[in-house]
Amino acid sequence: MKKTAALIFALALALTACGYKIAGYDGKRPVRFYIERVVNDTIDSEFGDVVQSVADRYFIKYGEMASYKNATYFLQIRLENIDFYADITSATDEAVSTNAVLELQIIVTDANGVEVFSGNYKPSASFAVTSAISSSLSNRRAAIEENVETALEDFRNAFNSKML
Repeated sequence: MKKTAALIFALALALTACGYKIAGYDGKRPVRFYIERVVNDTIDSEFGDVVQSVADRYFIKYGEMASYKNATYFLQIRLENIDFYADITSATDEAVSTNAVLELQIIVTDANGVEVFSGNYKPSASFAVTSAISSSLSNRRAAIEENVETALEDFRNAFNSKML
């Protein structure tokens, strides 16, 4: 057992002396976000919950979600507005799809409460309007979720290119 441990230590020492690094380890603390709050400035209270759940899933998917104590950065997400507009595209002058445009602001602070990043995002997604109200509402929610994920992806890319 001692020989194996000594061999592993010697091998690791030889590799690091040659400039090799363990993949994914650069000596920095990994980026972990804690979603401090989601503010919903729209008139529909449901959308704040949608933003919160999509953001939770998104950062968990990338392994970047943390508890308050373990976070390196704190997020404040503000849903400022949602606009819906329909293009009349059918021969009967009926809307067959609607566009949902979100306006999101994401503010990042460090552990000391100092703002280190801020971004405004305005993604847009279309959804089908059907004669079944429940299907139209489901399609609308899916479009909003898609928009939030698009905004988070844009945020993550901008944050990583600026901060890392």
